[in-house]
Amino acid sequence: LQFGTVITLVGSGILASTRSGWPSIYYFSGAFGIFWVILWLIFGSESPDTHRLITRSERNYIKSSLTQTVSEKKNLITPWKEIFTSMPVWAVTISHAGHNCGFWLLLSEMPTFISSVLKFDIKSDGFVSALPYLAMWLCQFPVTYFADYMNKKNVTSLTFSRKFWNTLGMSGGALGLMVLGYMGENANAAICMYVFVVAIGCCTNVGFNINHLDLAPNYAGILMGFTNAVAALGGVLAPTVCGFIVHDQTSVDEWRVVFTLGAVILFFSSIFYIVFGSAEVQSWNEPRNENVGVRSFMQMKTDYGSSSKHTSSSSSFVKVTSKYTMFVRQ
Repeated sequence: LQFGTVITLVGSGILASTRSGWPSIYYFSGAFGIFWVILWLIFGSESPDTHRLITRSERNYIKSSLTQTVSEKKNLITPWKEIFTSMPVWAVTISHAGHNCGFWLLLSEMPTFISSVLKFDIKSDGFVSALPYLAMWLCQFPVTYFADYMNKKNVTSLTFSRKFWNTLGMSGGALGLMVLGYMGENANAAICMYVFVVAIGCCTNVGFNINHLDLAPNYAGILMGFTNAVAALGGVLAPTVCGFIVHDQTSVDEWRVVFTLGAVILFFSSIFYIVFGSAEVQSWNEPRNENVGVRSFMQMKTDYGSSSKHTSSSSSFVKVTSKYTMFVRQ
């Protein structure tokens, strides 16, 4: 995702400086989207077994990397009341919304700050705006490695791990935004701090961003849909509020207010997650109905950000009980 942002920001600066101007950015992005859809329709597939072009050796290699096949429950009754009254769910939601506020504030407004306050030309603006997301993309590799290592070795509980990385990403970003607001027109220092704020945000990928699977494996998709819908409001409000505050785009003082507000939102979201967040499987994760269908889906052997202890607890819904019939195949 971040690498795509890098390409888009760099390309946008180059395209906007051509004779075609800024409209070419939208033409190129739209054409690339159509091209990707065509590729997806040709090469995409639901599973290795149904892929038209996969070789037998590829299929066997993928399937041998899977630990188990678990039955998919049909017509589950979604526990909406329990979801809406669950504080761990709201911890994820608030954190998700706060993160989106900060992310979209930087993504949508920093190019204006770089151009108006730091006085970069539009072509250089694209490269400078892309640099933090390149750093974020690179930082994700060591962060996810260490998070997964800590979880597998049971260095900490999974709940502590989620809170630790989430706090590092969001509180670190809040601190960086506060400092950024006082950099003034010092271009080099401001760009370095901008890179830091965006890059450290990758820690949230092993924080709130994967917490849906911890809380309710059976309803993780629904939880992601809910928290993402609420968080989308943050993406709308951030640039809107910025527009109300910044009337003179060259005013460092007005931008300082924007960055401080973003820092407060990130810090509050981080504290809320520390207090109410959890990585324990919630009691309402267990299906309510007895109408259980049997359709296989596959689970990767190395679960992203999960520990062996947590995996055993979160896979309790796989056990055969008198009420639910489920199949597990190694």
